[in-house]
Amino acid sequence: METDSWFFLVLTSVLSGLAILWIVGGYYHIRYYMLRAHEPETWKCQPKRHLRPDQVRQAMRLSSMNLVIGGALSGTFIWALLHDKFPIPVYLEVAEYGWTYTIFSSLLLFLLVDGLAYDAHRLLHVRVMFKNLHCWHHRYVATSPFVVTA
Repeated sequence: METDSWFFLVLTSVLSGLAILWIVGGYYHIRYYMLRAHEPETWKCQPKRHLRPDQVRQAMRLSSMNLVIGGALSGTFIWALLHDKFPIPVYLEVAEYGWTYTIFSSLLLFLLVDGLAYDAHRLLHVRVMFKNLHCWHHRYVATSPFVVTA
């Protein structure tokens, strides 16, 4: 299989996202929500709020589904960049522009992505978007490693 094929890039992106979710999220879920469930006041901001078991399972499913969608989109975007489908100047060699440009452009990209995430989340609070899509995210009464991306 070619490593720059669309299928390979999407599959790698999806599996990487799911691996991070389940390794990191699973670790914290086990460490805190299972092994330390008897002492929530020592580690939870809202120790009296808990998800029901069906909500935990639903958050796990929704998180996984959302990361599959996100992985498919990001893998497709990477494929398009590698095959010159977008006229975006992406460089992969630091020597092309130097370390100063690399550091500042990375910081700018971080700020841009963070700002776009904020704007996208605000857009999801518009009545029609909230009612038909985003309300699922707000049905959870407590946070957990899986609620973050559900």
